[in-house]
Amino acid sequence: PSTIPAIWKAIDEQAASINQALKENKLTSIHEHAFAIRDLVNALPAKSKSLSDEQTKALQNNLSYVEQLATRLDKTGDANDKEGTEANWDKLQKILTQLRRLYQTSQSN
Repeated sequence: PSTIPAIWKAIDEQAASINQALKENKLTSIHEHAFAIRDLVNALPAKSKSLSDEQTKALQNNLSYVEQLATRLDKTGDANDKEGTEANWDKLQKILTQLRRLYQTSQSN
């Protein structure tokens, strides 16, 4: 994706895939989507010229947390640990919500 809205759209598609995998108990496929989300989030800083210094710092601070959660989702998914996978997914969704708020305040698109 070449624009911030396109990145968020792709993140939403991957998130829907994770929700579907959880619903269908296909936990071993979750890592693909988790790592795709990580890569998409990592693409945000280069395109985020309109964020304030404070917002950019908040974004940077969360990149490593997104990375950790993607790795945890990989581990819990591969271990068929549904409870752990759901807990990690909940945490990742909260981070994504916080990150999305940075863009809602900085620009209208």
